[in-house]
Amino acid sequence: MGVTVVDSKTTQQVLIASDETYVLAGTWKVDGIAANILATGINVVAQGKIFATDTVGLGIHSVTEAFDVLVSSSAEVWATYAAVQFSNQGGNLVNFGQLVSDATGDNTSFRAAVYGPGQTVIENHGVIANTHWRENSLSVYAIYLDNGSDNTVVNSGVISRDVFPGSGNDTFTNLGGTVTGTIKGGGGDDLYQIDGPGVTIFEYGNQGTDTVETGQSYTLGANVENLTLTGAADARGTTPLTVARART
Repeated sequence: MGVTVVDSKTTQQVLIASDETYVLAGTWKVDGIAANILATGINVVAQGKIFATDTVGLGIHSVTEAFDVLVSSSAEVWATYAAVQFSNQGGNLVNFGQLVSDATGDNTSFRAAVYGPGQTVIENHGVIANTHWRENSLSVYAIYLDNGSDNTVVNSGVISRDVFPGSGNDTFTNLGGTVTGTIKGGGGDDLYQIDGPGVTIFEYGNQGTDTVETGQSYTLGANVENLTLTGAADARGTTPLTVARART
């Protein structure tokens, strides 16, 4: 497998159509799609700064293929639609940089910094954010995994705005990271592993059997069925109506 370095693009998207590693370096300013992946087995390493503008600006994107992305700590991907958009074949993302959906002033269209309609694994150690605003009550998502697969999201960084981890048996693990929005579970039996304060979980009724695992005191929200307290420290777990389990 070879390595191709693409440095500082303007106005024209890069078509990635061979089985190799692509390093995206320098500063990119592209209208529409910046890096368009057309073949399977692609590894993308983002090291530079990518700005994807226009009505539907996409940073790293594929319509039909699975791919893997590593975003380095020096990298920034800003897009008016999605910084990273996977296909229905899914993929893997490890982020140490900044992934931002930036559509300030547009309050009508759906946006997510990371969007995945196929099975997706996300490991975030940097920032995933959505600066989009709306005048209505619709959610604004940092991460939206629009599929029924079993997705995994691990966060030790910052996620700014809501997270939808999917409609399968999904796992969200917060390792001391920050989530400024709400984690909104879908159908399936979801697992939430929570380390760190201030993580809000919302589930609709009749959407599977969901579990929170945590080593700290925690109050379950509505429609989250199970709470497991882990670790050796004192902690108390409650539901909105009753004490679920206490350890002192």
